[in-house]
Amino acid sequence: MGYGNAGRDFSDNCSYDANGIWNITTEGDSTFFFGAHNNLTLTSPNDGFPDKIFPQRLEMKILAAADGPFSFKFGYITEDFEGGPERDPFYVIVNGEERQLTDDVRYPFEKSGFFEEHVHADEYIGFIMKARDSIGGAAKVTITDINAPC
Repeated sequence: MGYGNAGRDFSDNCSYDANGIWNITTEGDSTFFFGAHNNLTLTSPNDGFPDKIFPQRLEMKILAAADGPFSFKFGYITEDFEGGPERDPFYVIVNGEERQLTDDVRYPFEKSGFFEEHVHADEYIGFIMKARDSIGGAAKVTITDINAPC
């Protein structure tokens, strides 16, 4: 398991570097990538071995700078054709609480959507990819048009 920090400004008019640091927890071979134009890609772990502890996770969170709307678009796909999204769920963190955005079903393998909710200053916002089995294929979510309160 790893733990690290990364700064990122998700808004055109404020910097999250000044108000908090990304707390990043990685387990297994999960990965993340900050892209241009407020894009973020997360990939769930897929290095399952019998001695691993499950579920494994990739968690990225930061304290909200102010009260206001937190929104983003997402596109999710899994290559775990046996377990589907049930085995590799995607979550959002809102005011410190995890909320699952994928369904605990085996099909469909893809899901997309828009999320928006009011968040409070100094409460965590962020994203989580879990792997309940960490075998059979990874899942990936691309998060775009991320906006957070300033």
